[in-house]
Amino acid sequence: DLTVMLMVLNSTVGDTAIPGHDYILGSQTLTFMYDESNNINSTPCVNVTLLDDDIPENHLYVTIGLLVASIDSSDVLIVPGKNLTTILILDDDHGVLVGFNERVIQVNEAVNHSINICGYLTSLMGIWKSNLSSILVVTNSTVKELEDYILPTSTILFPAWSISGGTIWCQSIDILNDTIVEDSQLLILQLVSTNPLVEVDGNYSTITINITEDSNDYIEVQMQCTLLSVSEENATATVCAMITVGVLEKSVSVVLQTHSITAIDGKDYIGGLFTLTFTSGQSLSDNSFQCLSLIVLNDNTFENNETLLITLNSTQQDAGIVRIPHARNELLLTIIEYPSSDIVEIGMVQDYYEVVEGQKPFVTICAALYHGKLGFDVVVLLKILNCSLGDAAIPGRNYILHSEMIIFIYDALNSINTSCVNVTILDDSIPENTLYVTIGLFEESSNVFIIPARNQTKIAILDSDTDFVISMQYRQYLVDETIGIVPICVVALDTSPFIRKNVTFTITANGTATAGSDYIVPDSFIVDSTNAMIGDIFCFNVTIIDDEAVGNDLYFSISLAVHDSNTRARILPYNSTTEVKITEDTTDLSLQHECERIYNTTQVKLWDCSFLLKNCINF
Repeated sequence: DLTVMLMVLNSTVGDTAIPGHDYILGSQTLTFMYDESNNINSTPCVNVTLLDDDIPENHLYVTIGLLVASIDSSDVLIVPGKNLTTILILDDDHGVLVGFNERVIQVNEAVNHSINICGYLTSLMGIWKSNLSSILVVTNSTVKELEDYILPTSTILFPAWSISGGTIWCQSIDILNDTIVEDSQLLILQLVSTNPLVEVDGNYSTITINITEDSNDYIEVQMQCTLLSVSEENATATVCAMITVGVLEKSVSVVLQTHSITAIDGKDYIGGLFTLTFTSGQSLSDNSFQCLSLIVLNDNTFENNETLLITLNSTQQDAGIVRIPHARNELLLTIIEYPSSDIVEIGMVQDYYEVVEGQKPFVTICAALYHGKLGFDVVVLLKILNCSLGDAAIPGRNYILHSEMIIFIYDALNSINTSCVNVTILDDSIPENTLYVTIGLFEESSNVFIIPARNQTKIAILDSDTDFVISMQYRQYLVDETIGIVPICVVALDTSPFIRKNVTFTITANGTATAGSDYIVPDSFIVDSTNAMIGDIFCFNVTIIDDEAVGNDLYFSISLAVHDSNTRARILPYNSTTEVKITEDTTDLSLQHECERIYNTTQVKLWDCSFLLKNCINF
């Protein structure tokens, strides 16, 4: 008779089953029985009993090898390649229940910059041996990722050693503070199982994060004009308010109210309290105006010009988010008497001029006599109006109006019907938006009627100054993957001492690091350089993601480009890119070395060190 031995070996492909706990080997030997016919093809067997331990765990392996006793070693050869057999024990246990601790939480975007949402995990079957995970899914939310919040990772990992009868887990979320006027927003997260062994509690599977508005966010609203005139023969006077600061993502209202001075409500105009509503998406642009058509009445009575005051105020509901500058909260409206036959009618020749600063020294604006005849010299007044199509030019810095009046000289032939005055355009060497000057005509005597449709002219001063130049502050950033947030900065290098433009730059990134799993960069950022000086620094944040896995050092390059091709901003071509090098977490590296040491000394391969983490050495 020949007896060979059976020996259980440690598995090299997965978790090793434990004898007496997961299985029982019926015998540690196999015996080939001698018979006279030398039937060497006989096949002795032994049973392996599998035990159900009711413990959710990974699949287990039993590897059994054949060995020959030393006394028979010279007579028996174990066939190579047939010296082992492996039994794979598939687990059928389950019973982990997960859910959120709370269904609703409330945060303020200006206070809670980073919050933890937590939940519970309950093992229904006692011990748990394998690593499990679930994912967070954003659903039915009103927020925008990277604008209102950052979810560093959507995966929630439940390491095996943390799973017991009851475990608390948490996940951080960054709440971002913007300057947009908006309603409270909802971020709704749903917990979804990625493993059939994990059950999500249906009653606590979602959490609603109510993000309330920053009380410091506001818009600035002002009158488009502070002086306005209209003929009583016209049916209406158009009175407008406009947003000059801020962005809306909700509806906001302001109130216009009329106040009689010499004009009488109900006789010369229809007054009262009027509401203007700005809607979501409106900001400092062409669509930021809201206007009122005020009804003007023709009383068919020859009289002097009459005036009324229109004030702008916020509503009680929106008082905290609407600011109205005191210097622009009123409009003086003049109702001009319809002219009689012995009155001359005068108006501007041209209602709009456009000039590039530094290319033309002056603009000549003219008024003309459109109806009637002069019996003596007539003077009309020129006044700068605060009507805003955009940025207002500053007298003495952007232009000089050489006279505050236009004189029509009487001659017997009435041949002079046009009179002009020059406006000098100054080159201030300051990069800025297009500037506007609005000049209005006003009569000095009752014999002159200013034609309402020709009572003003506008001059647009186009900028021609030096470029707004920026450069990356550093060519390279060296960061550890656990750092979290890295500010990437640029420096203003413009030759002008003042910069008045806001410039948007687009951001692109590429390299060996993977966007979304190794880092997160925004698509663009705005250089808010309204009052910036040379040398000022502007930054945007890049999020570095720690994958908690062993790997090589990674890098990615960040490049900037001017978003708006019409702007004169530019980036130094040799300094428009910076490189971010992410060095491997030293904890992960020391873990890798320890795992290799254990393998070299024991030949036990730790199959997944990235999950075992701190317990790797103990394992």
